Amino acid sequence: MADNQLHKNTVYAIELNTTVNIPEWKRDIRIMLEEAGFWGLNGFRYVNGRQTKLLTVPRVKDHQGN
Repeated sequence: MADNQLHKNTVYAIELNTTVNIPEWKRDIRIMLEEAGFWGLNGFRYVNGRQTKLLTVPRVKDHQGN
């Protein structure tokens, strides 16, 4: 039996991160991702769907002409 068990019908914060080196910047960059996941009778699912693209900062806003 595991020390930490998932409880059915519960939403969990899934927090992922990694560090990558960008030689052009001469430094390491930390990339973080947080997703909400639901564990229920039918297994696991992402609450709002899984993130499939990067959200850059600043974000391009078509309505602002950039």
